[in-house]
Amino acid sequence: MHIAICIEQAAARKHLERQLSREGDLFQSSEPLYIDSYGTTAALFAQPLQYDLYLCEAESAHTLLSTIYILKAIMEAYPQAQRVVFLPPDLNEAFFEAAGETGKSVMVLPVPLSHNTLYTMITRMIEQKKQAEPVFEIRGRNKTVYLHADEFMYAKEHGKRQSVVVNSDGCELDFLDSLLNLSETMSEHPSLFMIGSHDLINLNYIKSIHMFSLEMLDGYRISASPLEINLIRHQIRP
Repeated sequence: MHIAICIEQAAARKHLERQLSREGDLFQSSEPLYIDSYGTTAALFAQPLQYDLYLCEAESAHTLLSTIYILKAIMEAYPQAQRVVFLPPDLNEAFFEAAGETGKSVMVLPVPLSHNTLYTMITRMIEQKKQAEPVFEIRGRNKTVYLHADEFMYAKEHGKRQSVVVNSDGCELDFLDSLLNLSETMSEHPSLFMIGSHDLINLNYIKSIHMFSLEMLDGYRISASPLEINLIRHQIRP
């Protein structure tokens, strides 16, 4: 599990790093914890990475609003990620009043943090991660994008060990790996089909099928063998 700590106060940030490092030893064999730490949202979003879990903390009323701002920014950028905020008990009411809708999607835990609290939190987050709908990591030169299977339209080779992924909105995303590796990652999804070694398509986004080719919803045409055409027709037949 990849965890990001985003806490402005250096002392609180370092203390949480140490606590998580100790807890990580208990999960090393089953679900290793990879922890990165940031002091500002600018530093956090400068990295083209998404984490499974984001941890924030408000030590006092003075830092409450800035913590809520960080949580909102994380929620907008990575809505499927899990978020936890650590608060002194006397700030709970103020947090939920100020956070509004953001507060409803955040787990709130009291500080100081005990071993049992952290262990229970990590265990719960790992279980939720395993139950969540899988997403595919599209790691490009400048950013990383995560797509669900139904958001993927097709991908095509674009040079050596590089591909272009087109999402359901028609946006092109560069992918710094081969199309073969991408297809292996997505192999368990029945709606995805590999054509030769040059195209990976989502069958749900086919516009039309011809004798030696097919056309995707955005107009992209793909050459295919008669055998591939027959297999595609068989898979999409009601």
